[in-house]
Amino acid sequence: MSLTRYDPLLGIVPLALLGSMVVHRFLGVPLENALIGGGTVAMLALVDGLFLRLPNRFRST
Repeated sequence: MSLTRYDPLLGIVPLALLGSMVVHRFLGVPLENALIGGGTVAMLALVDGLFLRLPNRFRST
């Protein structure tokens, strides 16, 4: 079983949101600002995986 490009992308989403909670808790950043930052990172990962670099079976030739 080998890792594909999408496995790290799927890991980035929860890690970005968890990281925003860590930043809020330990650095004192307001919760809304921390979640905006984490959500932006998660959103960019999803946009990259779903729209910018499509899975091979959905690519037009």
